Amino acid sequence: MFEIQTIVVYLSLFICMFGLSKYAQKTHTWSPIIIALLLYAIIFGVRYGVGTDFFSYLNYFKYPSYINENVESGFIFLIKLLSSLGFHYSFFYGIIAFIQIYLVYKSIQQYDYAFASLTFVFMFGAFWLTFANGLRQILAFCILVYAITYLVRGKWIQYIILGILAMLFHKSAIIPLIIYPVFCIKKLYFNNTFWQIIGLALSLVLMNVNIISFVLSNVERIIYALGYEFYLEDGAEFSKETEYGLGFFITLFSYIILIINSKGMKQMYKDTWIPFAYNLFYIGVILKYLFISSLLFSRINYYFIYFELFVGTFTLLYLWKNNRSMFYVLLGLYVLTFVANMYRMDTNDAMYFFFWQDFDYNMILGHH
Repeated sequence: MFEIQTIVVYLSLFICMFGLSKYAQKTHTWSPIIIALLLYAIIFGVRYGVGTDFFSYLNYFKYPSYINENVESGFIFLIKLLSSLGFHYSFFYGIIAFIQIYLVYKSIQQYDYAFASLTFVFMFGAFWLTFANGLRQILAFCILVYAITYLVRGKWIQYIILGILAMLFHKSAIIPLIIYPVFCIKKLYFNNTFWQIIGLALSLVLMNVNIISFVLSNVERIIYALGYEFYLEDGAEFSKETEYGLGFFITLFSYIILIINSKGMKQMYKDTWIPFAYNLFYIGVILKYLFISSLLFSRINYYFIYFELFVGTFTLLYLWKNNRSMFYVLLGLYVLTFVANMYRMDTNDAMYFFFWQDFDYNMILGHH
């Protein structure tokens, strides 16, 4: 029953958001997007147990005086404010969800022709699952995404102010805050498709070399010793097992399609900030495979790899006009990503329960 409920909730949300995105494109208005984002915020507000860190944040909300001292002040302020006003925790989750996704759509507001494509990539690429999980860091990421729209126009003051705001939600935001400008100075750092594929192949080879994990374990211990353990939230392990299942290859193939079509896509959208996003995305792909066994680096890599959200969005638009068969391949890979997440919904915290179904959650999944 709850498997069906999960699929119905996510697909219904997608259909509503997609329809509203199409309407916004047609009328060149922003209000249908606001309605779509409010629907998303409601669904991800009234959820229960969706996202690995759901219960950690629930405890923060219920017992704000016990919040870990490493949690950033901006986040503590938001939790204490909503908690002290007597709001139900669904308001807290809903407000966070709304701010996250609002900043994502706001960053492409002037490219309203991309709204529907963005909605598709966001929902079928299962970005919502990480958005519902790493609340603080994803919030910092979304603030920085919006900050880039100022950075590429040379508005440094706004960029720095937003960067500092991001750090109030996750200290690690200082890393992209410093690195982003380097890759937003020019649009075409990675323009040779052949060498990009070679770079990807090399990172896949090095992924299996033990020296990488040896270096990583030592670097992580140094970071830990220096008091930067907030990168590893809730005392997470240093490393994780790499699984070479179907999902691994679906993701890899979608990256390859994005890379081999990048030159044309960037040329077509050269007047947008998407070519800058591509620079950061490609760095994220390389880092992802180089440091695939490291939880710490995987977390930091959110700030780079999740630009796939925009690269995927604009590559679909590019392929629709230039290579219809490749368009359907990429579309299919995103659909498979969604299917893979639904298939594992009982183990990846994607199974959807409403908060009033907490008893059913505990009966079925019994985590808490």
